[in-house]
Amino acid sequence: MTTKYFLNFFMLILILSLITCKKEDEDKYELTVTKPPRKIVYYEGDTLDLNGLEVSIMKNNEDPKIIPFSNFSTEGFTTYPANGFKLTSDIKEVKIMHTPSKEYISQNLQVDKILITLKGVEKISDTPFSNPSNCIIYNGKLFVTTRTGIYSFDFSSKSWSLINANARINYNGDSGAGVSSIVNGKWQIFANLYNAGSINLFTYDFNQNILSTKILEQNYSHEVKALFHNDSLFVYDFSDYSIHKQKMYVYDFNKETYVKLSDNNGVSPRFFNLYYLNDAKIGNDYYALIGESNPNVYKFNKAKKVLEFVKNIKHRTYFKECFNGINFKYGDFIIYGLGGVFGGVAGSDEYSTVGVNKTFAYYNPLTGESGEVYNKFYEKRIGVLSFEFENDIYFIGGIGMPAQNIITDNDLINRTCIEKLIFEKTAR
Repeated sequence: MTTKYFLNFFMLILILSLITCKKEDEDKYELTVTKPPRKIVYYEGDTLDLNGLEVSIMKNNEDPKIIPFSNFSTEGFTTYPANGFKLTSDIKEVKIMHTPSKEYISQNLQVDKILITLKGVEKISDTPFSNPSNCIIYNGKLFVTTRTGIYSFDFSSKSWSLINANARINYNGDSGAGVSSIVNGKWQIFANLYNAGSINLFTYDFNQNILSTKILEQNYSHEVKALFHNDSLFVYDFSDYSIHKQKMYVYDFNKETYVKLSDNNGVSPRFFNLYYLNDAKIGNDYYALIGESNPNVYKFNKAKKVLEFVKNIKHRTYFKECFNGINFKYGDFIIYGLGGVFGGVAGSDEYSTVGVNKTFAYYNPLTGESGEVYNKFYEKRIGVLSFEFENDIYFIGGIGMPAQNIITDNDLINRTCIEKLIFEKTAR
């Protein structure tokens, strides 16, 4: 019995030794993503493109071997989902599997839902001017201020009229373009004539066809911004160096008074760029977006007459210089940004780095939804004005690029036309 016991014990030790040797002889692999795909951000419905992906595989602490995506199949690699797969918004990553070793590693993806799509752009009319400074709809017509006078546009006949050649507003590249409103039946136009060192309020009387001006204040900085709210104009100097630094003022058109409200009012002095030039009424409240790449949302407090911080919006795209861009209401959404690519060739490496403003952004104050408008064809436009007419959104003027190709600064052109933008919301 003792002999049998030792024989069994010896056999057990032998088996365990063989198993241990087998485990020690197994190859060990370590996978690392050394270079992500050129594209990792998608919209739902886009196809997965893994070109540019590279992984390294290290076997038993040997020198790692770099495997480009083009060699995945020959080196025993597969991915899930596969290259060319039609993506849905619930996909957050792609798994990279080394079939021989059954090891895998993941690469994160971002697949956004499409909520608003820019479907098309329709040219309505050429303009007899360039670089318009303000525009507004009044009694079914479009009125535009330019350096050569005030023009009107009739939508039914698609015809232009120069109605006052002497009523000129020349900004000379200063702040304030696009900030205007109809108050008490007259067109009130804000202008920060920084070179002149003054804040001006232009008033256009439609009945008498007269443009008058009033200097509200002297010695403002170039960082002054303004918005109209009902019968008042709110002016804020966001600078930290002028005598009016970080102060908000209000001009009451009914009382014709211009008074200081308070210091700062909760608005960051560094967020001095106003996306929505007049506050947007959505639901029962008024909102303004202030900032550059990731704007702050403010709600207008009617009782205190201040802008109260709501939230900060983070974007996947860096919306550089959005203060020169578009801003308008679309249903319950505020749409803003420059829109379109500013240089580079589609499909090239420069496309994403040069074209930092490929699309418009949106924000819905009622639902808190924010994102980017689905758009693959509209180019960047600096200084363009927007207006709404019969529930449609129109653009006029601006400086843009002539075509989707490689450009230089010398290729930029003044847009001399009115365009209607056709948006579509995805059913929830």
